[in-house]
Amino acid sequence: MIALPDIACSTAWPQNGTSACGALQARDVLLAIDGMEVDGNGKVEHPQYGLLEFTYLLAHHHAVGDLVSIRRLRDGEVQTAEMTLRSGSPSMFYVPG
Repeated sequence: MIALPDIACSTAWPQNGTSACGALQARDVLLAIDGMEVDGNGKVEHPQYGLLEFTYLLAHHHAVGDLVSIRRLRDGEVQTAEMTLRSGSPSMFYVPG
C-alpha cells in the first residue's frame, strides 16, 4: 500500500499555459519529480541542499524546454510520465481584486 502525500493537483491549467504541460490532471497526486520523492508538504530531499520545495527543482534546476520525469498517482494507479517545461502565462500570477 502506498502512503499518499498531501500534495494533490486540485486544478490543471491548459497545456499551453503551464509548466505541467498536460502531465498532471486535477486529482492527480505528485509522488516524485526527478527521481526524488515528494513528501506530504510538497518537499523533496535534495542530495546537496537538503529539504526543498519541489517547485524549487523546476525553477532552479531546469529551464524552459527541459524534459522532467515525474511519478504520479492517477485513478488509483502509480504512473511515470515526462513533461517538457514551458513558460507559464503571466496571467496565471495575477490576483483578482
